[in-house]
Parts: sequence; structure tokens; C-alpha cells
Amino acid sequence: MEDDSAVVAGHPPSGQEPTVDASPPTSSLALVSLILGILGWVILPLIGSVLAVVFGHVALGEIDRSGGQLGGRGMAQVGLVLGYSAVALEVLGVVVFVVFPVLGCGFCGVCGALTSAFGAWA
Repeated sequence: MEDDSAVVAGHPPSGQEPTVDASPPTSSLALVSLILGILGWVILPLIGSVLAVVFGHVALGEIDRSGGQLGGRGMAQVGLVLGYSAVALEVLGVVVFVVFPVLGCGFCGVCGALTSAFGAWA
């Protein structure tokens, strides 16, 4: 004999209230920050990274002001980390491969290597 209290797909057994997911909706600005942070590493190097930082800070402010009504703090923080790290790496790249060779610094091998490699064609 089968048990009559079997759970029908999607419905709780009789006498029990259905459970509701109590997680707050995600901030769309946090999602935008995360997406732009990823795009800043892949397709939009400087623009995507800077926008990820901007949207990440705006999203965190929005989440804080919502009083628990909005989620997505983790996505906003990851967007910020991706954005800041990409901007830092891009600035470092400009300094090492543009500024140092132009100034003719003497403490790194990059300047000497660029001068000797391209000196014959100059």
C-alpha cells in the first residue's frame, strides 16, 4: 500500500506551509560592477575597470542605505577588487613600458633592452 502523504512535485505535504526564499533581491548596480570588472580584464581594459570601481562604490552605498532590503554586497566587492587590481596593473604597465624608457632610467633592464633592441633602427 502506498502512503497518501507523498509529496507531490513542488507542493509540501498537507498541513505544512510552503517555504519561501527570504534572500533579498540583488542590487543591479552590484551586478553591473561585477560584469564590468570581468570585462575590464578581458575586453575593456581601462574603461571597464574604472566603471567597475565607480559602480561598485555606488552599489555598496545603495546596499547600505537599503537597510537589508538589497543584497549583492559580495558581487559589488568582487567588482571593486577586479576593477582596482586591473587599474593598478594598467598604471604599472604604463610606468614600466612607457615612462621608464622615455626617462632613460638606469636601474631596470627594460630601458637598456629597449634601447639596444631598437637602437639599430633609430
